[in-house]
Amino acid sequence: LGIERCVLVGHSLGALMAAPAVRQHSANFAALALISPARGYGAAALAADSARVRSQRLATLAELGVAGMTAQRSARLVSDHASPVARAWVQWNMARLHEHGYRQAIELLCGGDLLADLPVPIPTHVACGALDVVTPPAACTEVAQAAGVVLHPIEQAGHASYVEQPAAVAQWLAGVLDAAMGAARAR
Repeated sequence: LGIERCVLVGHSLGALMAAPAVRQHSANFAALALISPARGYGAAALAADSARVRSQRLATLAELGVAGMTAQRSARLVSDHASPVARAWVQWNMARLHEHGYRQAIELLCGGDLLADLPVPIPTHVACGALDVVTPPAACTEVAQAAGVVLHPIEQAGHASYVEQPAAVAQWLAGVLDAAMGAARAR
């Protein structure tokens, strides 16, 4: 794409991909922004949890399929404050999961260890929906601490905070970009 340097944003499982990318290629990134980051179960101490989560997720997929999972789980991605439009968007998007891709996502979640990739050698920012039940604020606080920063809460938002509170997420990301641009100008 010809992009020489950018701010990399990782949401949820995307954090498990973004942090290693930054660690390996930090010169290509001005900052790392993690939103509701999934910590992963790849640490040796979490081996039993990893096996349990893998087994549960695969069993749910086998039992319900993508359509059943969408009906059963999509509401967990938003808070009670979510608008009907936000709920519908999350459900629509989740219904487009591909079984093979979801199986890969399970492996990423169960094998990844975000804390092992933090801190990274560039400015890092961590935000989380204040009402997130998928990657709760307490877990996201641990990620922020590992990155050496303070967690930024996104009020009245669950896991899909960018759907529920797009203006708040955009404002936070604008601050991340402004800081990155300021640091670039100072060089």
